[in-house]
Amino acid sequence: MRLLPTAELRIEPYAVLYGGFRLEADTFSDVFSAFGDDNHLHGVAPDSTVLSLSIDDKTSESVKLSWTYSRPARDPADTVFRPKRAVEAANDIPPDFFMEVR
Repeated sequence: MRLLPTAELRIEPYAVLYGGFRLEADTFSDVFSAFGDDNHLHGVAPDSTVLSLSIDDKTSESVKLSWTYSRPARDPADTVFRPKRAVEAANDIPPDFFMEVR
């Protein structure tokens, strides 16, 4: 049973990656204190690339963060935009992504 049985799915032409990591509280403070006490940072580049960073959990010892990176698909040879990848391949980050964000 589908939640919305009459809805049609459509893949939008965007490359989207999601991940998470944990930092020691002192490291987090050193790196992110300049951004204030917000639980969410959101940056947009002129080419419509978006990077969002959210604090998921914060203790006196560590901070758990999650990130989402998205941008419009570039062309048919765009290896970061993979709309037909298998669900099992969701954890395989394309090497070109790392070149793109460095």
